[in-house]
Amino acid sequence: MKRVTLFILAIFVGLLFIGASLNQPKQHPISSTQDTGFEIPQDVQEIIDNSCMGCHKSDSKNDKAKKKLMFDRLGELTKARLVGKLTEISEIVNKGDMPPKKVLDEYPDMALTNETAKIISDWADNQANSYLK
Repeated sequence: MKRVTLFILAIFVGLLFIGASLNQPKQHPISSTQDTGFEIPQDVQEIIDNSCMGCHKSDSKNDKAKKKLMFDRLGELTKARLVGKLTEISEIVNKGDMPPKKVLDEYPDMALTNETAKIISDWADNQANSYLK
């Protein structure tokens, strides 16, 4: 009887460990860009958090926006893809296409001012150029 109890206890403990490991958030593989030193300065991050992250992050419900760009995953891209995304960010922000009018109609506080758009654009251009050197 003692062996059966120990066996059942061992199975129960094993199931607890398996269950706990299944509930851990999935870690994304670290790509070779981890050594690129990619960072977003605090002033830029605040603008991105206010005007972009609602749609362009991995846990967003906006699949179309996530497919285009996920700010929280930029550091995982290869240098070449990162340069492309940064260039695209700069171009789209300069055109005034982001955030889209439909979003701004509902959330006007997400609008980029000329000053914040320039900060984002300059950061993206400078960051992209630094990888091209």
